[in-house]
Amino acid sequence: MTEEKKDIYDILRDIVDLLKGLNEEERIRVMRWASEMLNIKNVTQGVLQNVKPITTQDVPTTQNAPQTNQQTSLDIKSFIQSKNPISDSHFATTVAYYYQFEAPEKKDAISKDDLVEATRLVGRKRLGRPDQTLVNTTKVGYLDNVSRGLYKLNSVGENLVAMVLPSADKTTTSPKRKKSIQVKPKKKKTGK
Repeated sequence: MTEEKKDIYDILRDIVDLLKGLNEEERIRVMRWASEMLNIKNVTQGVLQNVKPITTQDVPTTQNAPQTNQQTSLDIKSFIQSKNPISDSHFATTVAYYYQFEAPEKKDAISKDDLVEATRLVGRKRLGRPDQTLVNTTKVGYLDNVSRGLYKLNSVGENLVAMVLPSADKTTTSPKRKKSIQVKPKKKKTGK
């Protein structure tokens, strides 16, 4: 049996049912992320652009750390240390997130110079080719290339930093390639 194709109203009912369990801010955030992923501009006449971005304060913590004044912005070193990015791509994504949402002077996009400056301020080992790190981070899907040399955080990268990092287990790192094992063919014994 084949399933009947859903019309637009069936899809709308499904979406509404899925969003019912969320509060208003979460609903708007989900709709904004979905519109970004589908490259839909001006959804609901700008309502989604006015949604407060996820910040580190929105993410529940599993540790019983003492609460500090959450209105003060973190310096980049503290922010990067709190997120503990392991890979260079996660580091670049975290830097882009910091500049877009946490920095005193916000930036919509970062360049290789911002990445180099962040490594210096954080005390992280310098990247061999920061421009290539940004390209690789774009290929992984955490950043979007907005113009030559400028990269903007997208919703996938935003979710990574806000929801996944820091990861207690190391599952957020890119998987290691397994070395292929070459099996040598057995020599045939010749009998006379």
